[in-house]
Amino acid sequence: IQRVNQKPKPRHRLVIIGDILLRIYNSQEMDDKNGFRPIEWFFRPNPDIDYNVVSLMYAAGLFLCGLFYTIEIFLARAILASEDKESMVHELHESLTGVHLIFLPFVPCLLWCLIVRNEAKKSDTLKKKS
Repeated sequence: IQRVNQKPKPRHRLVIIGDILLRIYNSQEMDDKNGFRPIEWFFRPNPDIDYNVVSLMYAAGLFLCGLFYTIEIFLARAILASEDKESMVHELHESLTGVHLIFLPFVPCLLWCLIVRNEAKKSDTLKKKS
């Protein structure tokens, strides 16, 4: 029960975006020619691609992102502990600041690839059963 004077609890932006995408997906009608919804092409696996290799490469990019972020945090703590502003550690920290952001797009790419890989494995098992 919600009182009249209370404001509704704010929802996270990702939840709102997910709800919008789900509504769009559910509202789209099936394409009669191919028998799929228009948004399904994004998650339909290509039989010529080995998604195990692709997901491994995306995982390697994600590992590099985590590695560079960890090094940046470690160097930041080392700078706080030392008072020398001209040290090699300070210069290395300035050089590596933000490098992990280059590899950050691998996170959603890995999630997408894992979804498509799962769909590819499902279709492979269905083909083997047939």
